[in-house]
Amino acid sequence: MPCMNRHPRQNPAHPTNGQSRAVRSSARGILPLAFVLLIGLLALALVGRLFLERRLALGPTPTITRPAVNTDTPTVDFRATINSAESKTQIAYRAAREGIDTPTPEATATPTVTATPADLPPTATATQSDTVFVPIIDVGDLGTSTPEQTAAPTASPDAIDVETPTSQPDEATQTAIAAATATALLFTPSPTETPVPTATPTQPIAGAPPVATLQAVTKSPILVYAGPSVLYAQVNTLPQGLTVRLEGRSPSGEWVRACCVNNVDGWARQAFFNISGNKAPAGAPPDAKGDDVRWLALQQSNVAPLTPLPTATDIPSADYPLFRRDSGATARVATEFRPPISYGWPRDNLSTAAAGFTSPPAVVGSAVIAASADSHLYGFDKTIGNQIFKINLGATVEYAPAIQDPYIYLIDRTGEIIALRPTGGPDAVVWRRRLGNFQPSTAMNIRGDTLFVTGQNQVLYALYRLDNGRDRWNFSADGLRLQYPTIGDQLIYAGNAKLNALDVYSGTKVWEDPLISGVAGPPVYSRPGIIALAELYAVDTAGTIHALDANTGGELWRKASGYRPSALAVDETRLYAAGPGFVSAQDRRTGNELWRVPFADDAILGGPIVGNGRLLVTGISGIVQVLNVRDGQVVGSAPVTESLVGPPAVSGGWIFLAARNGRLYGMKESE
Repeated sequence: MPCMNRHPRQNPAHPTNGQSRAVRSSARGILPLAFVLLIGLLALALVGRLFLERRLALGPTPTITRPAVNTDTPTVDFRATINSAESKTQIAYRAAREGIDTPTPEATATPTVTATPADLPPTATATQSDTVFVPIIDVGDLGTSTPEQTAAPTASPDAIDVETPTSQPDEATQTAIAAATATALLFTPSPTETPVPTATPTQPIAGAPPVATLQAVTKSPILVYAGPSVLYAQVNTLPQGLTVRLEGRSPSGEWVRACCVNNVDGWARQAFFNISGNKAPAGAPPDAKGDDVRWLALQQSNVAPLTPLPTATDIPSADYPLFRRDSGATARVATEFRPPISYGWPRDNLSTAAAGFTSPPAVVGSAVIAASADSHLYGFDKTIGNQIFKINLGATVEYAPAIQDPYIYLIDRTGEIIALRPTGGPDAVVWRRRLGNFQPSTAMNIRGDTLFVTGQNQVLYALYRLDNGRDRWNFSADGLRLQYPTIGDQLIYAGNAKLNALDVYSGTKVWEDPLISGVAGPPVYSRPGIIALAELYAVDTAGTIHALDANTGGELWRKASGYRPSALAVDETRLYAAGPGFVSAQDRRTGNELWRVPFADDAILGGPIVGNGRLLVTGISGIVQVLNVRDGQVVGSAPVTESLVGPPAVSGGWIFLAARNGRLYGMKESE
């Protein structure tokens, strides 16, 4: 059995006498203290409740307000910055300029370089570090594609709406069917028109994000508009010598937004400011300049213009509706001029007129159009050569037609301008207008609703083409014969003794080149540029080639050629020049000559036409050659030996030549 405990533990409920007295004494001291602590805790809880609910503190707690997030949509104070949708085209430009692998467009890493807070507008202070900026490129009027151009419908030589080829009908039958068929043949549906200006992606400098502002000083008193065009309301006037902050630009860079004189934001032409005193952002390429307008973010006005902005219609790839194809006189076409080049129409079915042709041809839709010495305008089917209309003009036309929906525009030797429907019969003439004692000096050009006409009286006329040729404005120049007027974004470039840049809507002179003395051929506008946002190339009578910033007239480079070029053309990297007996190529960045080759004909008609890696050059004697753009070597020729009246028109794989013998030749490149 287990042992019994001799000294069992006492029951706490029954203490000894001495212990009992000690416990009772301690209990009497602890209870009052616990009561006091409880009352204190209740008081503290009550005070805390009052403090929180009735806000008995010193005042309201300050709240943190985030700066407004930068979005793609322009805000009321115009501080919209670059569109996120532009990233892919920006990356393409970076790769082309720096020769690096194209980065993944979806990259989301925070950029390593951001603008300092002092450089940012108030609404963009805290958002720069959250946005990835990469360079943008805008192809403007070139044949390369932009996001907008990619989806635009274009005409195709394989999808032309024509009837089954038949033998050429007699003239009576042609006249009878012309009204029913010519309109459909001529005017294929145009791509969707895009308002001007738009926020099309445009080329900034590669390698660093756009900064928020650039410092600039006004060159003279200037007008400020609510949007990037003289068609917006005037909102301010800036005096000469005023320092302003530029916070945005239009896609082409012609217009910049100035902030905030007398608390008014507004738009003015870049050419009216001296941009100086700006540093390139940290991380920019070593050769980058801080004063370059490409650092500014793309913006657009959020107010409507006083009158609707004219729209720019893309030219279908198979059309050749103007003297140098497009309004910028680039002579760019979407073809490769693949040899051998041969007759596309049967030799016994060459299209003929009653007399020799007097104007170069133009192509629109399925029709080739040219004027004859018999005072008629002829239209021939592009694919089979049959005559589809014949319109009596009453006089001789020597310059290429200018065509835009829905009319054909011609100017005859006497100076009368004629607007025509593409039909035969008495209703073909829409309007006629004679500009006083006037004779033309070049072909006409078109932008939107305006027709531009040059006269031997040294006047450039702007006429409303859809309103019976009503006057819009005119500009009087001095000196030599006016060359074919070239159109950029909202500037038209008129060259004779001087090279002038005029506002396309008002005719106001924006800048004049101080160095060029005598313009020898049509200037050429190219956007995007290699050095600037937009570039203009011109050649003077001394043979010097000039590369200019098309927006400001600032010189980029100039090179004496040693020859006498009279016509220019461009592609993405090269400038091509042609003159009596030669063709050459220059690097667009430096102006250095890359090659020069002889040409067998002393009179080159119109100038080179640039295809995909090939040049087409035509001489007055009928020599037609295809040159490789890399070295100028002849890679093909067309077997035409007749005297030609002007440069060819090119449509897809077709080359059309009008001869003085009254024949229109349809040549075709190899399939």
